[in-house]
Amino acid sequence: MNEKSVQIRRFAARKALRFGVLRVKALLDGPGGKRLSVQHVRMGPRAKAPALCHRRTDEIFFVVSGTVSGRIGGKKVSLRKGDCAFLPAGTVHEFEAGRGGVEVLDVFFPGLDLKRPDVEAAG
Repeated sequence: MNEKSVQIRRFAARKALRFGVLRVKALLDGPGGKRLSVQHVRMGPRAKAPALCHRRTDEIFFVVSGTVSGRIGGKKVSLRKGDCAFLPAGTVHEFEAGRGGVEVLDVFFPGLDLKRPDVEAAG
């Protein structure tokens, strides 16, 4: 095992960044942020995130708490705690949090640079 690549982070100590209705805490970046990144994402009650896609990054997200509905690749979805979804690069997605909001664990590969996120608005 290459000890230089090991990362240990204290979740509570991470500062959340705001991207519209999203509150994002970067939890883990792969070596140089290139291979993968992991974020904890929160949306408040009934918050709506607009349609967008990531052109270069694949995304897997796991619903940790709450509920969320919306569209992924044009299909209606309703997700709750324990559900997960895989979104290949280029997949348009939009979401609305449920009554109690939603928290997800979001994994991007290659890594998503939060200073210059791979985000493209979709009509």
